[in-house]
Amino acid sequence: MRRWRLPPQHYRQDERGSAMIVVLAFLVFVVPSVTAALSFAATASTVSGAQTRSAIAQYTATGGAEHGLYRVVHEAGYADGLVLDAADLYTVLINGRTVNVSVTKLSATVFDPPPSTYNSKQRLYAEKAVTPETASPSTLTTFTYTITVTNGSKTAKGINQMVDELPAGFSYVGGTTTGLTTNDPTVSGQQLEWDVASMGIDLAPDESVVLSFDAQASVPEGVYCNEAWVHPGGENTSSGKTAGVTVGSPSSGVCGGTAVAVSATVDPDSAVAGVSTTFAFAVVIDNIGSTDVGVSEVRDLLPAGFLYVAGSTGGDLTAQEPDTKFQQGRQRLTWTFSPSVTIPSGESRTLLLEADATLAPGRYGSELRVTVDELASAILLQEAAPVDVLGPILIEASDGNATASMLVWVREGYYEVTEWNLEGI
Repeated sequence: MRRWRLPPQHYRQDERGSAMIVVLAFLVFVVPSVTAALSFAATASTVSGAQTRSAIAQYTATGGAEHGLYRVVHEAGYADGLVLDAADLYTVLINGRTVNVSVTKLSATVFDPPPSTYNSKQRLYAEKAVTPETASPSTLTTFTYTITVTNGSKTAKGINQMVDELPAGFSYVGGTTTGLTTNDPTVSGQQLEWDVASMGIDLAPDESVVLSFDAQASVPEGVYCNEAWVHPGGENTSSGKTAGVTVGSPSSGVCGGTAVAVSATVDPDSAVAGVSTTFAFAVVIDNIGSTDVGVSEVRDLLPAGFLYVAGSTGGDLTAQEPDTKFQQGRQRLTWTFSPSVTIPSGESRTLLLEADATLAPGRYGSELRVTVDELASAILLQEAAPVDVLGPILIEASDGNATASMLVWVREGYYEVTEWNLEGI
């Protein structure tokens, strides 16, 4: 505290009146300002102390909630051991304060689960690009193709072989391979195969490698598409027939020859664990080639715990009910067509179905197999139309002055916080 003190004065008898005036002036002008300064300092000190106590309480409560989140996500068996709607209560000491933590696995919630985080490129996948993308009919042109292989998984993946299938009429130009390797591929018909197993390639998550090469063609008017894939994984790592070259001005934008793309979706793509849910699946078979194709069979191995809803088959592929069997604890649906269902060039057909399930937290994907008469092997989609089933857990923590809470959705290897609140002094 600052103290105000007058300097020592020595007054003669005839100077006392003037001295008194000086003292009174000091009391009038200086003392009020000193009093105000002292009052402001006291108030500021009180506010600062309150803010400090509030910050400590809030940080302490937040730390307790984060402790609960850590146990849910990282402590083996903790989340699975929680009893539905029965709070697990415990205390933890943070900043010298006792924090009460409550962790409750909810049987239901008014909140919708977050959307699925599924990435269709979870593993190795190959993508193609080409330059130039146009050419004149029957004119010899050199095209540069680029294959990019990316590891979309969370763990390292090795590459043994890269394969490219050139369009009809296109041929590899020797000595033009660059990037991942400069070795020429083994040529078998339209397929080019680069054996890179001896290189010991091990891609980290999200890491990519690139391989480029040239091909030449002098072909008639049309659209010429290309496909590449990688081993292990085979055709399942392909992004389909892409890298299209348009020669001339064709009337149709479909790829030359036989080309079929299959995709699958589900609604909803995420659900609450332990809640009975009906899932609507849609399988689309798209003829992106220039020739008509015939579909003779569609087989869908539903995820474990899913059961087909009788009478739910629909769409413009078929309305007939599937043959149902159980295969290793999963229901298998098979639609067989005799004669085959024809899909004209440039058109698509859709198969709709529904399935019911009440599931534990996890990711659930179908295995889809489509047999096309004109293709040497069936088209296989693994982890098709995946569903994320998430368990909601409410975490609350309080030190008596502040309370932090969060709603976290969990399944193995994944969690997401969708609600977070902090209240208190």
